[in-house]
Amino acid sequence: MLVAYFQNLLGTQSSGVSPFPVEDIGNLTTFRCTPTLMEQLLRTPTDEEIRDTIASMPKSKAPGPDGFPVEFLWEAWDIVGKDTVDAVKDFFCPRYRSDDSIPTNLVLFDSLQECSPRSWIWRNLCKLRGIARPFIICEVGSGTTCSFWYDNWTNLGPLLDIIGELGPRITGLHKNATVSEAIRNGGWWISTSRSRNHIIQLLKHCLPNPVGVDLQGNTTDDTYLWKVGESEPSTKFSTAKTWLFLNPVGQRVDWCQAVWFKGRIPRHAFISWVNSRGRLPTKDRLISWGLNVSPLCLLCNAHDESRQHLFFDCSVASEVWSYFTSKANVSAPTSFEATLTWLKNPCPDNNVALILRLAYQATVYSVWKERNSRLHNAISKSIPALILEVKSVIRCHLDPLSRAQRISSPADSFLVLWFGMFH
Repeated sequence: MLVAYFQNLLGTQSSGVSPFPVEDIGNLTTFRCTPTLMEQLLRTPTDEEIRDTIASMPKSKAPGPDGFPVEFLWEAWDIVGKDTVDAVKDFFCPRYRSDDSIPTNLVLFDSLQECSPRSWIWRNLCKLRGIARPFIICEVGSGTTCSFWYDNWTNLGPLLDIIGELGPRITGLHKNATVSEAIRNGGWWISTSRSRNHIIQLLKHCLPNPVGVDLQGNTTDDTYLWKVGESEPSTKFSTAKTWLFLNPVGQRVDWCQAVWFKGRIPRHAFISWVNSRGRLPTKDRLISWGLNVSPLCLLCNAHDESRQHLFFDCSVASEVWSYFTSKANVSAPTSFEATLTWLKNPCPDNNVALILRLAYQATVYSVWKERNSRLHNAISKSIPALILEVKSVIRCHLDPLSRAQRISSPADSFLVLWFGMFH
């Protein structure tokens, strides 16, 4: 149906129609770009011209490719102005206008020695070359584009990394040589060498059979492919596969359901996740890093601060958390690791279980917030005020959850359960 639609729309090919000559197409317009105008178009703009152009751009428009609107660039010009000007000038750099095909592909990006890295964007892209290089392989066609030293065309990696920086000088093949330049009379230029130099011998072992890369009469372009791990090379780039390869999925922990459950409060879940990973900067961790700080807990001033003490053993945190467990008539563990396991199934009633998970994460969030408030602002709240704050947050969060519930009776909603048991 789709093919038929476009056939009816565009019609069929007519054998009686001849293509329009290119010369006649060029004669349709009388405008010709003069050498002076061409020079002006290729001229690198000045700092003032770039600044004036950005200032004249319309406001209240969608952000550019970098994600920043014009208003941001203009308001923060004292900070980002130089990098913005350098980035624009980089596009007028002669390396982008070379007639040679090599500077337009990945080989140039890989082999550049950070020539004039004026812009912040370019400097940071250059830092990623070491990460991207192992993913790029080259299938040799004509050999006129593939770099002999810098490209991974032998499946061993770039030959320059294997042979070393002395390789081009000792073997007599310059650094910018292509694969086609290394083939002479149907064989490698180095195959007739009788030298016993270990670099030459190593290079001979790395090179494939010249028959497999015979370039005589081969007009196929060299192809650059993206290879992730052990998968087959492809011309398509997959962000997901590349990310998973660089950041493998870690071992699943048994407490994930106690943190990332449906209906959670995002900011509370995030703090609980960081705390579960043991990454909150409690005082025992600060001291282990060599910082000279008081080890006492800021909430009770009676014991040294640690994760276990701050969220369970401390009288402030213990009283806030026990308020909700007592209201639900459940007995919760008193250790951090045991509580995470217990929260996966704290009680048979699913609604009560959800509220208990919300109460736990809200307690962790409020205790950590109170601890930081006393540390940085010297402002403290009483335990009843903390309990009231947690109750207010949970009640407001349960309202939309109750509206989204599909229940036969209003008596089964989260809010009815909350007011009947916890309020």
